[in-house]
Amino acid sequence: MPMESLFTKLTEWIISHQLELFELSLAMAFTAITVNMLTKTIERKAGKNPAPAILGITKTVRFAIWILSSIASLQIIFNFGIADIPNLLSNSSHSTQTKFFRLITIVLFTFIFAKLVTKGLHHILDTSNLPNVTLFINVVKFGIWTFAALMILQVVFDINPAAMFTALGVGGIAVGFGLKDTLANIISGFGLMAAHVISPGDFIRINNMEGVVRDLNWRHTLVVNRDGNELRIPNSVLNTAALEKLTPANEALVKMPFTLRSDIDAEEAIAKMRQITAKTVKTISIPGTKPLIRLTGFDAYGITGEISLFPRRDIPQKIAVSKTAHALAGHGFFASETNRENESPSEGIVKA
Repeated sequence: MPMESLFTKLTEWIISHQLELFELSLAMAFTAITVNMLTKTIERKAGKNPAPAILGITKTVRFAIWILSSIASLQIIFNFGIADIPNLLSNSSHSTQTKFFRLITIVLFTFIFAKLVTKGLHHILDTSNLPNVTLFINVVKFGIWTFAALMILQVVFDINPAAMFTALGVGGIAVGFGLKDTLANIISGFGLMAAHVISPGDFIRINNMEGVVRDLNWRHTLVVNRDGNELRIPNSVLNTAALEKLTPANEALVKMPFTLRSDIDAEEAIAKMRQITAKTVKTISIPGTKPLIRLTGFDAYGITGEISLFPRRDIPQKIAVSKTAHALAGHGFFASETNRENESPSEGIVKA
């Protein structure tokens, strides 16, 4: 049947069933209101922080209400029940109404099946050694919907998928070449996931970019740096470039250089600086870490050194440095900018 004729008859069917479709819309609206009221009631009873089990039960009940409402609406309004599905999917009838119901049935069943498979895969990944990433789940969902699309072509439009792919010929090969990079990213993503190279929550550094891994999907890996910027790195790049996994402390590390006055007691100054710095960054540092202070050498103005800070993930490193600088300023530890401008390097060396 030509596509124009099919859509013409479908349009005529919709016009002739306006009342039934209006009743179906009312039923869906009533279901939406019921589900919304039920959800708000459960949330009000459970409080502001409901238990995960309560949230899971709420989602399951909402899903069940929508399914039962859809089945009841089809049965009451269109006199179409579950027992009619096998006959509907057979090729014995070619009417526009039958084809329309075939399309709706396949799409609805695929949607429900994909939802159930997705939830099951999330549970399996949570309880296994594999990282819970969207790559594997997206590939499975793509396979389910591709199979559904092929079924629609065969059952609804009477198009043989095998014949269609054969007819594509050279065009299919050209599409394959166009998808070369996408396929490379998908294969690389599976390799990264199966080999446990990276997982969500890992701190990594690659090509002067660093951050925490949030997700790994079919095309790229999502990495978020400390400033909150999202870095989308192709999986093939992660699979071939040198990748460094960081500990939380190394990821947080920020170094703050300084120069002590040449005429100061270095040990006493370091002890006081350590005390002030520890007190300043105590509430913003990673638990179990302390600021480190070490001397690194001499320059024309005094004794050089650096302070190592370990701010938490939610604290920008610039904030930690700024707080430390403000706390240490005014204690007479450092060679002042005035001295640097007024003294020549040779004078500074003599004083040291």
